[in-house]
Amino acid sequence: MSEITIKIDDKLKNEADKLFNDLGLDFNTAINIFLRTSINTQSIPFKIEKTKQLDINNNEEDNFYNEENIKFLKEGYLELKSGLGHKRELLNE
Repeated sequence: MSEITIKIDDKLKNEADKLFNDLGLDFNTAINIFLRTSINTQSIPFKIEKTKQLDINNNEEDNFYNEENIKFLKEGYLELKSGLGHKRELLNE
């Protein structure tokens, strides 16, 4: 059996411990699940991407109209139109 030592932020460790406990796991088991899943799938088992921070003081284009969001909005519209969705009242501020 190998032993690995890593340094992580205390808050991150505490939050992870709480989550894993809620799931019925200890920290070691959760890490082992991650490693086994990585090996079985030959990949990191979640998407890793660099996110672009939008600067409101800059003229960068808003990412609202990206392909993924347009698809999401169209699906929601079609659900509403077909009667599967639920209309909600607008909230007044």
